[in-house]
Amino acid sequence: MQTVGPVRSFSWPCMLNGMDVVKQKSVHKAAESKLAELSFRYTTARKRLVELLAKTDGPLTLPEILATDKKLAQSSAYRNLEVLVQCKIVDRISGIKEHAHYELSEFFTGHHHHLFCLSCGDVQDIEIDNCVEDTIASLFESVLKEKAFKPAGHTLDLHGYCASCI
Repeated sequence: MQTVGPVRSFSWPCMLNGMDVVKQKSVHKAAESKLAELSFRYTTARKRLVELLAKTDGPLTLPEILATDKKLAQSSAYRNLEVLVQCKIVDRISGIKEHAHYELSEFFTGHHHHLFCLSCGDVQDIEIDNCVEDTIASLFESVLKEKAFKPAGHTLDLHGYCASCI
């Protein structure tokens, strides 16, 4: 994932970047706190998953996660990922191919979007310039007003072919 740049204030609620909170607490303390809000414990396996996802450059599939940490069992890794998704610590990204991808939520990483390769299934994180983000929000403003719809955020996924598959 590209480096997260300076954080600006967004008008859409879930685009508020949680990195300031993470600077005050470690990633693990923030994850533990989010789990506790829903009465879950921050187990060793969950810590391993958070640690692994924090060190990656982009979203990973379950097979990639298991290949990276041989001590994780598939069934418990999947169950723990689902708990981490439920607690909004991890985001599940439905990929083009057979496997979903997982990454730390935007609370930890900042607002970003994804490039999906239609050939190999690779998913890459991208950050879009703040001016473009503002333009996207402005374009939707009249539609949202007309439909009386209050957004909680947005995602922008671009589908195409990565450099390796072109």
